[in-house]
Amino acid sequence: MPWGRDGNEFCQGHQCWRGRATWAITSTSCRQPRAARLIEGRAVPYAGHVGIKTPNGIRNDPSREFHDPHFYHFATDIAGKQLISDAGPLDKNASIYLADLGEPGKTPAGEFVFKTRSHYVPRPPPIEPVRR
Repeated sequence: MPWGRDGNEFCQGHQCWRGRATWAITSTSCRQPRAARLIEGRAVPYAGHVGIKTPNGIRNDPSREFHDPHFYHFATDIAGKQLISDAGPLDKNASIYLADLGEPGKTPAGEFVFKTRSHYVPRPPPIEPVRR
């Protein structure tokens, strides 16, 4: 898949197929500019672990029009037309978003049509057992 492995963009480990299509989406971590973008790519024959430099690889950044993207977990509907994701820095501004997806490999995600008013709440530290 045409993503990551260029010294700047790294896969976070989350990928999913875009519905039943031959396109997949991954969440990336980028050093410059610091972001967690969603990148979609089309499956092509294996050419080694070359990431962005995959021969004949087609990639698209559906999150490109999102200001300061921080996408971590996501999924699409079975038709590959809608996306749900958590987004935002992991602080009080993180939210769940639902967006319409454009044409695979070409267009950005449509306007995010739903944003929760919920926010990220850090977990309390685990309770340590008392040793006697």
